Amino acid sequence: MSGGMRRIKKLETESSLTPKQIILLWFQEAHAFSTIGEYVRYLKTQPDSAAPIDMLTRKVEESVKQTLGRRPREEIDKAVRQAYKDVLFLFFLHQQVNGKLLSENRYYWTRFQLLSKELSSLLREQSSDRQMRWARIRLEMQMPYPLDQETAAAVEAAKQHHVIPWEVLEEGEDISQWVIDSYLANGKTALPDGVYGMINGAKPTYLDVPPDAEVKDLFETAEDYQMFLAGEDYSYGLAEAPDAEFDEHYEAIVFAIKGHGKEGIVVNLPTVPHRFLQEAPLVEGDWIDSYIVELAEWGARLVEKGLLLEESDNHPVAWQRIINPEDGSEADDTVTTKLWQQTKKHLAGFPGRSRVIDARQHLSFSDYLKWRGRRAKSDLKCELQTGILISPWNQWVEKNGGEGRAPLAGVKVGKLNCYLDGYQYRICRNDEELTEEINRRESILEFLQVDKPGCIDEERFRQRVEHWKESVVGFLPEILILHGAFSSINKRYFEGQEPLFPEVAEGFDQLLASSEIIIAIYNEALAGDIEGLECLSAETGNGQDGTRLTIDLEGLTNSGQDIVRDQVSYMVDMAKADALDVLGENRQAFELVDRHV
Repeated sequence: MSGGMRRIKKLETESSLTPKQIILLWFQEAHAFSTIGEYVRYLKTQPDSAAPIDMLTRKVEESVKQTLGRRPREEIDKAVRQAYKDVLFLFFLHQQVNGKLLSENRYYWTRFQLLSKELSSLLREQSSDRQMRWARIRLEMQMPYPLDQETAAAVEAAKQHHVIPWEVLEEGEDISQWVIDSYLANGKTALPDGVYGMINGAKPTYLDVPPDAEVKDLFETAEDYQMFLAGEDYSYGLAEAPDAEFDEHYEAIVFAIKGHGKEGIVVNLPTVPHRFLQEAPLVEGDWIDSYIVELAEWGARLVEKGLLLEESDNHPVAWQRIINPEDGSEADDTVTTKLWQQTKKHLAGFPGRSRVIDARQHLSFSDYLKWRGRRAKSDLKCELQTGILISPWNQWVEKNGGEGRAPLAGVKVGKLNCYLDGYQYRICRNDEELTEEINRRESILEFLQVDKPGCIDEERFRQRVEHWKESVVGFLPEILILHGAFSSINKRYFEGQEPLFPEVAEGFDQLLASSEIIIAIYNEALAGDIEGLECLSAETGNGQDGTRLTIDLEGLTNSGQDIVRDQVSYMVDMAKADALDVLGENRQAFELVDRHV
């Protein structure tokens, strides 16, 4: 039996009751019916004395007279009238709360259903567009990209000397996975899939979240389990490895890798119009492939000419498009070829040191930085990063047991990969074959072009999503404010007892829960997806700034606290005015109403 029900049972045995206690007993009687309609139909079958106002005033009068006993009549009459006011106020406050929801319920559910249908339509449209986008991306990545022989040779050389910057290595998944595998090999337990949907009590419906008891049994103590649920610990997917312990192992591996691995240097050259070759390794810390320098210088001339370099293909060895900023058309081949020829001629006069490494011409990067004739004028020193050379590292792993078996700082480590591994490219024998292959690739990809007729207009689609968000942000605070007002009234006037009829309460709770669910789906599947793509586009320079789409449910709840207080004040004053009106104190009732007119 709940605490509230125990209090009510106790009240039933007491003969002298306060107005609030009498109202709580009446709650038990009235709320035995699911709706106010059922209760009214029941009252029609009862004598007039069973009507709530008559019954409640009669009971408080009896209670006051029993309590005051033989006190003077004037004192008793005054106490009875005050008890009338108190019990009638609580009765009409109950009516205010229920009446508010009864009058607005159909409106709220209609708004919710319209928003749900619109969201469903947006998600279906997005899903179709997304499928086409991902199909194109997969095709771009899987189809061998056509390269001329010179560019392909430069790509192979860059792969051979590839450097993974320390920051990229530490943020990647390789080291974390080595540590996790080490824990699992030592008998530690992995948390099941979907378990992070339990954090902070979220349990989203779109995730397959395992049962609480099943997860709780995996942790050594109940305290550990509670820290996991609060999102304070055990974030690496292991039940017996707290974050501090995991981080200690992780840092030890990073330190050991830096001690065993051979350090290399890579420089980012923004004007190189080729994705993979933009990150150029410096062999022995200084020597850069002359072909990459040639590309950097050519790209700088293109930019000086007012042309733009734009990503157009997701394959990692794809060339950037060279476009006219005015109309977005491809730049004239005559212009770009002429600039290329000028670049080659100019670079032939490079006065710095040069050296042949692995049969390829290299230039001293330090001398290139000092060269006054350099056209790539950006501060390239700021583009330098140190990291690990993967070729020597992989050789060390092979000599010490092989993939996943080389011991280091108590963990079995494996090989590192250049991100180009697994992607294919086709080396064309001549310009004619190259042109033919490029045209064939573009023709195949044209079928999945997302900006052709029938596909989503991104700007217009985003505007529709923004409109949906605005509609929700305009609607949701209404029910959040009511929920906050009802909660405040319950605690302050009804000792936490629910003043809503059961079916009304259940419907309102369902509306709140359903609203939270569609917002979670919207944030995850629609707003989060769009903002993620926009963030990715911004990193590549192709994105545009836009208003934030994600809805902050907690922020909406907290932002309406002043309005909650106003709503409570309104319902309380209206209930007081109704009580005074019944007792004939019309002037005081009008004054209360006038506060809100």
